[in-house]
Amino acid sequence: LGSYLASNVAEGIRDSIRIHCKTWVAMIVLFGVFVMLHRFAHLELRQLMPGFVGMAVLILLAMHIIVVRRERELHKKVRSSSGCKFQSRHRARWSALGELPLEMLLL
Repeated sequence: LGSYLASNVAEGIRDSIRIHCKTWVAMIVLFGVFVMLHRFAHLELRQLMPGFVGMAVLILLAMHIIVVRRERELHKKVRSSSGCKFQSRHRARWSALGELPLEMLLL
């Protein structure tokens, strides 16, 4: 059991550090959009930041909604497969805005 847990923890850490191809593509596209806006619309990063922060907040809210829906589906499946009631030990939900750095919220 100990070696199983250790290998899962090690794989989880490796996966969180590893930068995936989808991440690279998203970063290249994002910076490509910034380059085009700077080149043709003559916008500076300071002018683009509110839109960027707004998009980040929308993405975090969408992720939160997806997680909540999947948790509900999981709870329904667990309740239907077993006769006992399933109660979540973690009732507190994280706030999408609580995950953003304070500097981004103040801009």
